[in-house]
Amino acid sequence: MSMRSLRSIVAGQTPISAGRSSTGIEAARTMKAHDVGALLVVDGTRLCGIFTERDALFRVLAAGRDPAN
Repeated sequence: MSMRSLRSIVAGQTPISAGRSSTGIEAARTMKAHDVGALLVVDGTRLCGIFTERDALFRVLAAGRDPAN
């Protein structure tokens, strides 16, 4: 099975990001507005991580955390 490179997967897509201090609600609304399943989390110009739909579901909602914080 051949593996696609990251470059080929994201080619032609505009990266969508959220600031490190963004709330779960802000992240979810940004993902919905751009029809994407993940956001790049940035602190200024530095990449801190990736926030995905799965993170929103399992790490926020299912864990009983307040998505507004």
